[in-house]
Amino acid sequence: MAFSLDILKNEYDSEFFFTSDRQCIEYLLLENLDFLEEYALLVTEAEAWLFTPHSVECKEVKQVMYEGYSDRNYQDKAGNILKKLDEFSLPTQGGTAFEKLRYADYFRNRGCALKDLTQQVLKKAGVKTPGQWKAIENCVEITENCYRAIADKKVSDESEISLFRYVQESIVESTGYNNRMIYDFLAGKRTGEVSGHPTLYRIKEKDTLIADLLPRHRGVYADMTRTFFAGTPTDKQVYIYEVLCEAILAGEQVLRPGADSREIYEAVYTVFKKYGIEGNFVHHAGHGLGMGYYEAPWFLKEQSELILENMVVALEPGLYFKGEFGIRIENNYRITENGAKRLGTLPLEMETYILKM
Repeated sequence: MAFSLDILKNEYDSEFFFTSDRQCIEYLLLENLDFLEEYALLVTEAEAWLFTPHSVECKEVKQVMYEGYSDRNYQDKAGNILKKLDEFSLPTQGGTAFEKLRYADYFRNRGCALKDLTQQVLKKAGVKTPGQWKAIENCVEITENCYRAIADKKVSDESEISLFRYVQESIVESTGYNNRMIYDFLAGKRTGEVSGHPTLYRIKEKDTLIADLLPRHRGVYADMTRTFFAGTPTDKQVYIYEVLCEAILAGEQVLRPGADSREIYEAVYTVFKKYGIEGNFVHHAGHGLGMGYYEAPWFLKEQSELILENMVVALEPGLYFKGEFGIRIENNYRITENGAKRLGTLPLEMETYILKM
């Protein structure tokens, strides 16, 4: 079994575990799963079964096939998994279900004691192995190649979607396959709305272009953002970009083992507050990375999580002005005993991201 399944067996006294949290299952099996589908994992003293709508590569578990997505309609995926669960003779009047709320009644009605171990598993998974953070670093390199490709391209005749297809070609050249990438890719006034997918909008002089790319390679994600400027940027765009660079450097300075995730958020937020534009910062200051594209720790005002050595995280300050423009920058880091080691080499200097028209 994968290491986390052994941890469950060794550290928790229970008759069985059940989870449908996709991120937990991915780390328990070290296997990427389709995020559009529903999965469940049942682990007893004797065996482990993965409930899946289609076969996966993992050989550590027996696979129980259920009816998932249909091109005619959406099936009751959870209901279909429950029907499959009825085929198992699970212990009653005891045991521990490590589960998601949608399945709680099923176990509770069978007299099973419920204990949610999701956070314990994800906390252990937050500290990355050398193989995992090296794979993320490789994924960062792939992402940076995409940004270099954009920077070298003349964009006067490009739409968002034509430029994005050019980025996809760069991904294929780097990985050798058509990558299922998650992304924001938008230009013009829409960038003031934070996120969005590419459209037929044609890039114009003075536009900003937010390219937030999350390719997956060797089972992990990188998550970087660069904002590009179509032609010479305006004075306001230059000013906001300089503030963002100050904010990300402030976050880097407090990113270390033993820090609280709120400290990182506050370091970024304090820079914006100094300039009176904290109201234009509308999302988190960053998050963890790994087999999931968003993971703990979360850099939020109300979130308190301990930063640990060998976590991999993203810092992503952004400022958005509705009806005008938005700018976001994002780098990835591995937490070392001395602080944060930035992954990748792409500079922050604004001149790198001024596009030819």
